Amino acid sequence: MTPSPTDETPPGQGEVAGAVGQAPAILMRRVLDQPKQWDPRKHPHCLQEGAFFPRKSDDTGLSLTQRRTSSHPEFLDEYEFKARCGDPKHRLTCGVVAIDSAAVEEVGLTVAPDPIPPSPDGTLPGDPGHVLLPQISWAAWNDEASREQVRKWASKLAKHDRISALIEPGG
Repeated sequence: MTPSPTDETPPGQGEVAGAVGQAPAILMRRVLDQPKQWDPRKHPHCLQEGAFFPRKSDDTGLSLTQRRTSSHPEFLDEYEFKARCGDPKHRLTCGVVAIDSAAVEEVGLTVAPDPIPPSPDGTLPGDPGHVLLPQISWAAWNDEASREQVRKWASKLAKHDRISALIEPGG
């Protein structure tokens, strides 16, 4: 787990909820209604490894966010997270899956806090619960030597027994 923030760090800024002695943070990722990410024909394992492959925008690591809890009301819930999908054509049909941070660490990945502040003009909301999995980056995916490891991590995440669909893709 990541170290505790300093006293100057506001709650939810620079920490992963679920520090030592607390329940693990629930991490969410949007998944697309595409067979490489979500395939209902493969029930009960509809979630596919492609849901955890990095995109071009994942230059510093795979992007996820922490789910709202009573101790972190500033974090997004699954409906707010889905609604913030940047691509309007996917916004209506994407789904949201959840896995706890301890499960992510069990497969050998680091959960690094990466809070996103609101835009200075206030037109774009922030995401104080945003986190990265730095080992799964666009650069690692494009490096022939590390791609197979990224694929293994993605497969382990998709098949983990502590992953669930909060909102199934499909509209």
